[in-house]
Amino acid sequence: KNYRHIEKWIHLGAIIVTIPLAIFFLLCKKINPGLSGCFAEEYPLGCIDDPNVPCQRGGDVRNRNVKKIYGGVFLIITFVIPAIALLFLRASIRKASRAAIGSKGKKKMMESFRKKALKKLTAQS
Repeated sequence: KNYRHIEKWIHLGAIIVTIPLAIFFLLCKKINPGLSGCFAEEYPLGCIDDPNVPCQRGGDVRNRNVKKIYGGVFLIITFVIPAIALLFLRASIRKASRAAIGSKGKKKMMESFRKKALKKLTAQS
């Protein structure tokens, strides 16, 4: 209930990151067979690394740059944002700990705060 307003933005972000990339590679005819399926690869596979094999499709510098940019965005979404969220959670727990020093039932209060915070953080998964 608490995170329904965020869910639409998460889904919108996933669409904004993936759909334009797929359309770009489709319009530029860069979707080619890869090792285990169709990907934004050069055709024939490995023609960029071998100067004796001419690339028929894909394999240009723009293709590589777009893949690097979107790869960086993917890494940020996968590793940086969750790490920042966990650091924020830890700082919140530490702040509550400082406020609770000297009070009765400090451990009980800290444990309940930690459980609530973790429950809220993992509610979307």
